Amino acid sequence: VDLKGVTTDQVLAKNSNSDMDFKWVTSDDANAIQNAIVDAKGDLISASAADTPARLAVGNNGETLVADSSASTGLRWQTPKTVNVAINGNMDIWQRGTSFASHGSGSLSADRWEATLAGTSINVTASQQTTVPNSVSKFSLRYLQASGNATSVTEYCSRQRIEQSFVLPLLGKACIISFWYRSNKTGSHGIRIYGSYNTGGTDQVTTFTVNATDTWEYKTIAVTAFSAVTSPSAGFTDAGALLDIGFRVGGSGAGFTSVSANDYFQFTQVQLEVGSVATPFARAGGTLAGELAACQRYYYRLANDSDSNFDLIGLFGSAASTTSINIPFPTPQMRIAASSVDYANLRLADLVGNPAISAIALMANGNPTTQWISVTTTGATQYRPYCLQANNSTSAYIGFSAEL
Repeated sequence: VDLKGVTTDQVLAKNSNSDMDFKWVTSDDANAIQNAIVDAKGDLISASAADTPARLAVGNNGETLVADSSASTGLRWQTPKTVNVAINGNMDIWQRGTSFASHGSGSLSADRWEATLAGTSINVTASQQTTVPNSVSKFSLRYLQASGNATSVTEYCSRQRIEQSFVLPLLGKACIISFWYRSNKTGSHGIRIYGSYNTGGTDQVTTFTVNATDTWEYKTIAVTAFSAVTSPSAGFTDAGALLDIGFRVGGSGAGFTSVSANDYFQFTQVQLEVGSVATPFARAGGTLAGELAACQRYYYRLANDSDSNFDLIGLFGSAASTTSINIPFPTPQMRIAASSVDYANLRLADLVGNPAISAIALMANGNPTTQWISVTTTGATQYRPYCLQANNSTSAYIGFSAEL
């Protein structure tokens, strides 16, 4: 030990931050030990083990202190939690239904989650499941190869297209994705985060391992797809990223090339956020009501939710002619004016009769909060008011899509 520079009444104190693990301190200083450990503005004294004080260096501006049992001091600095950009990651919202046999590529099941499938003899049933990893979730989404063996598989996954307005907070930053996953098929499953809609973004295709069959496993994966983005280039309401999870992702990329009958994967609590450490799951919309509103930005369904088989659905419009009825439908704020309409088990009602419907099409004068439809029929009375009505069915509905 170099004793040079020692002044009167100083003592030798342990200091892990010095070159020799010791530091001279004034013996009558009541804070001698503390002063020997912390040596920068904002440093904290923690413990690396029982009765072993340790220095926690000051964090960066704006960071917050969180408990972390994996850190040497039990604490770490972290960037404040940002919004989860994966909408309906907890599988709360199912406007289209809860089970979908022969689920084709591009079809949606749980709101915001669409099938991406390519291969030979793929036969998917997508369904809502109540088997969940913990009390944070009520539902999970399952993809099942219902029958036969799928071969030459290049895509077999569930996808969420993420709007640019949601992606902006991720650009130029390291991110992390976390989720719970379950499958009967152990080995390498695929995940893909496509950030190439923006300048400098990358298509990140990788695998994660399922270790045990039919067992929920928590996965976290570092996301680099946005860290090198130099400028946003996607339109504000256009696709800014996409996320794939499943048996195989990324074309010729990660995962299995064959899937046997009754093989399945299911998942819930998907969270994509800024940071290097996954935080506890939180809905993108904050609350269940907020999550529903976030889903209805892309799809809104007005359904017969009463006990009547002849419920009126929507507002009254008027007959432009004997064959065409124009009806407005107020909707929650959607991403853009609806691009397509779907419906089932409907008829017209004018308080006098019930003309049959041969077709329903969107009109060009819609906007993000009001969709206009033109109903084609026969035998209507011009200028008379008409409304849609459930046609002796509790499953009648009309839906408007502004999906990416």
